[in-house]
This record gives sequence, structure tokens and C-alpha cells, in this order.
Amino acid sequence: MYWALPSDLPRSGIREILDLALQTPRAIRLETGEPDFPPAPHILEGFVAASRTGHNRYTPTEGIPVLRQALADKIARVNQVSRLPEEILVTPGGLPALYLAFLGTAASGDESLVPDPGWPDYLGGLVSLGIKAIPYPLPPPPHYIPDLGELVRLVTPHTRAVVFNFPGNPTGAVPSPEELEHLVALAESQDLWIISDEVYDQIVYQGPALSPAGLAPDQTLCICSFSKTFALTGWRLGYLAGPHPAIASLTRAAMGTWSSGSEPLQYAGLAALTGPQSIVQTMRDSREPFICWSTSRPPVLLRGPSRSPCWRRSPWPSPRAVRSDAGLLARCGCRWPHRLPPWRKG
Repeated sequence: MYWALPSDLPRSGIREILDLALQTPRAIRLETGEPDFPPAPHILEGFVAASRTGHNRYTPTEGIPVLRQALADKIARVNQVSRLPEEILVTPGGLPALYLAFLGTAASGDESLVPDPGWPDYLGGLVSLGIKAIPYPLPPPPHYIPDLGELVRLVTPHTRAVVFNFPGNPTGAVPSPEELEHLVALAESQDLWIISDEVYDQIVYQGPALSPAGLAPDQTLCICSFSKTFALTGWRLGYLAGPHPAIASLTRAAMGTWSSGSEPLQYAGLAALTGPQSIVQTMRDSREPFICWSTSRPPVLLRGPSRSPCWRRSPWPSPRAVRSDAGLLARCGCRWPHRLPPWRKG
């Protein structure tokens, strides 16, 4: 029988390590962006209280109104962008929001520009939709900010969107206001949609979390999540913010995909946004002791030719997920490659 999806869709190396970690007691878990603390008590109570008081039914596809209003308030406060509740779509995690953004901005055979090094999961969504992922290299540290000339060179008549990811994964890059202005101006001049991955928007240590939507609100789709900020990675709650015509269109697509999100989970998200925010500051404060500790130890990672972290001495010959005797999990090779495998080149 005919099967339409490609048989060689890319599988994230991160997931390979995760699968191995789940089979390894007391593994040293560095493979995913997993906060090392539990959700705050008021978030847990928000979920339990909602379910106990009857909030266990279908909801509007776009999300419960009170949560969308709270998200509009958060976007204004944190991201410095003005969005109405009807310009927000609540999603079951950040990845469905990203997938919808890919779906709405490009058709099969079109191209989208993605950062390299960048998050591997961009590729699976694009390839499954028949969209060609065109990598734009990020210059070496300390900044990892896209080069304007290189971006212009990669734009073709088939390019429909560019993915910006600030703070960057895996680089941690955050552009200056001037750099962000230049990037947005380039996208505007080339008539490209901006897909802004802002999942780490509150894990910023210097200055505010600036969004391209503050400069080009009618041309930007922002992907956000509760996972990192509130330690809710396993709960699957995210949201997509953008101009109303785009959100209305993508909401109709969501109706045939997940229909509606979990109602008690959305009330937990409301509790996260409106309750004490000390968990966010605690997470930021935990960085400095780790930096001090790690810099006093011999280095484990070095920068390789691909400008991604690589093992200094690897006893493992094959490019697969492996486990050391000490319980440290790693994947040989680079999963944020600078040189692309053939399927990424279109």
C-alpha cells in the first residue's frame, strides 16, 4: 500500500539519548532542556482544584478565554509585545505551535531558513510537510548572531519563512536591539514570515527578552511554552501568538488536529502565570553556582570544527547514543550539524 511520508524522516539524536536515559538508573541527564526542580505548589494545586471543581470538559480550540487573557498580559510584560487574546492559540506543547507555524507559512516544495547550529526538531516538522530546510550558519562565538549577508544570499523565490531562535538553542545567543532590528528589516525586505522560537524567553540573564514581534507584529509568529520557565516539560502546554488572520486560520487547522486542550491543564497554566513568579527567579539564580563549580573543573567539552560542542576524547567509534560506566550519556557526532546531510539540502 502507498505511504506518503518519507521513510527516512530525521530522528533527533536528543531523543536517542533520552530513550537510553530512561533505561539507565541514576543517569547524568544533560540531553534535554529539563529543569532540575519540580513545578511550584500553586501550579500543582491549580490543576487539582480545576479538576475537582468540574473543569474536565472540552474547551474552545484556541484555549479558555481567561488563560488567553493572562497570556496576552504576559506577552506585554515579558516580551514587550501587544497582543489581543484572539491573537493567541493555546497548544499542547511548543512543538505543535511550531508545526502549525510551518504549515501556515510554506507549502510543499517551498523553503524555510533555519539556524545552524540549531534545534534538531525543526527538521522533522519541515521535512514531514515537504518543506525544504535551508540552513543559515551562525558565526562563531561569542555571539552566534545570523550574518545578514549570508541570509540574503540564501533567499530564493521559493523562500517563505525564516526561523529565529532567541535565546538560542544550543547557543544561548541573544541579539542586541540593533541586531534584532537589522534581522527584522531583512525579513521585511524579502517578504518573509518570521517564525520566532521563544521557548527560553524568560531564561535571560542580561536585559529583557526582546521579540521580533515587537518590530513586525503582522509578520511574526511567536512560539512559546510553559515547559522551561515553569518546569512543566511533561505537561505539554504551549501557545502560538501572531496576527489575527494567521491565528484564526491555524485555529481551524488545530480543530482537526487536537480539537481542544486539556481543561485542568489550562487552569494550571493560568495559576503559573498569575501566581508567585519566584520559581522563575530561582531558576535564574541557580545558574551562577553551577558556572562557578564547572569552571573549577577540567573541561569536558571543546569547540570542534563544526562550531558545536564535541567530546575531546571519545572511545566510541559509531555515531549513536552511548552510555559510559559513570552513567554519563552522550551521542557521538554532531546533532546540530554545520555540514548538512543530503536530505536537508533539498
